[in-house]
Amino acid sequence: MVLHTMLNGADHENLVQVMPDTYIDVPLYWHQWSRESVVLAALGEEVASSAKRILLQ
Repeated sequence: MVLHTMLNGADHENLVQVMPDTYIDVPLYWHQWSRESVVLAALGEEVASSAKRILLQ
């Protein structure tokens, strides 16, 4: 997904995946303000829940 964003509009027909079955482990962090907000709390919980389901563990 990031690759497609980075190559938006570029000629990428000549690119070759060197190690297509290899993943780079990148720590991800969710930041949000510490203000009390039901909406922000629900959003944070949904982001964390979705990330656990979708991202490689």
